[in-house]
Amino acid sequence: MEKDLISQNKRADRRYKFDYCFEIAGDDFKIQSQMKDISRGGIFCQTNRFIPLKTKLNVKMEIPLFVNRKKIDNTIRCVAEVARIDPLMRQNEGTYNLGISFSDVSEDDKALILKFLKQRNLSEARELREMFRELKKMVAELTMLEEAHLKAENFRRVLNHAIGELESVAYILDSEIDELKHLN
Repeated sequence: MEKDLISQNKRADRRYKFDYCFEIAGDDFKIQSQMKDISRGGIFCQTNRFIPLKTKLNVKMEIPLFVNRKKIDNTIRCVAEVARIDPLMRQNEGTYNLGISFSDVSEDDKALILKFLKQRNLSEARELREMFRELKKMVAELTMLEEAHLKAENFRRVLNHAIGELESVAYILDSEIDELKHLN
């Protein structure tokens, strides 16, 4: 049963990369942990201490928000539980990757986490939109190159393949942008 819990990978919410130090404490310890990503439901982090599954934790983290282009750190304190231990890192010289699920978060702190994630979404959407524009420019430039070399069949074949790949990536980016914009 424990092996099943260790290897489960149930993620109800989109995760956002966020390399950040925060504090976790149990009944007999208080340590700094390195956050790798965050979602509405919890944190994936790396720690140098083994913490068993289902261990209740007190979490303290500073969440940066931007208001009128000014960074404001907000302290969030909540109760969480170790929901997953990454089996690949479990025995790597005392380094452990843990999935920590929020279990008791105040309404104000939930709102702060959601606001933080929405700000991250908007930032990611802007970056993806810029990547999308750059890919479309590349497609246009490659199309002009192809048209200029009508007799170079191999060159045109390679260009057509590159155009197709770029258009596929652009489509994926556009889908990601729409998904990010509609996060609730």
